[in-house]
Amino acid sequence: MSLPLDADVNAPLVSERLLGTSAVLAHHLGQTDTARMIADVMVAEVRLWNTDHDYEGYRIVLVVDPSLYPTYDNDVAKSNIASVMQQVLKGSGKDIDEVDARPSIPRLGPAWRSQIKATDGPKVSNQGWKQQLEPGHPVQDQLRFTNEWELRVCSDPVSDDLTPDLVVPDYDEEAMWEAWQAMAALTDHDAGHSP
Repeated sequence: MSLPLDADVNAPLVSERLLGTSAVLAHHLGQTDTARMIADVMVAEVRLWNTDHDYEGYRIVLVVDPSLYPTYDNDVAKSNIASVMQQVLKGSGKDIDEVDARPSIPRLGPAWRSQIKATDGPKVSNQGWKQQLEPGHPVQDQLRFTNEWELRVCSDPVSDDLTPDLVVPDYDEEAMWEAWQAMAALTDHDAGHSP
């Protein structure tokens, strides 16, 4: 038997290689959803699971972001990922007995209590909490604007009266081509090239 995949020396390399090779293979096989799911896995914990009669069966635990965990916690997703990983390992005489998923465990910070309590507070927005001393600022769609002009730009960004300078006048194509050639000759000359 060869060196097991779960040897401590091999763990980070095996995880990254198995994930990367499986994602690329899934992509080449046209299984783009499976490839994306594998690419979102943070770490694959590979553990020797079954060693009956010169057989190496592994249990693979996919460690994913907690927000993505529900996507991985179903039999179809795990089966699709296991199928691709099995094809990657097939040539080495190693098999996958089980694929499971778990959310990554967040690191505990010193202010974890205040972080949890703050989640029930006011929602984050793009509006600052500045005391408004001047009355009469326009408000639309729960956004506060500095003045009427700012509101008009937001409300009607392509209005003719707001963008008169954006109209491109007709131009002489031949004159533009000559200007382009002259500019190219100058840049070639400045760069040390001869025309």
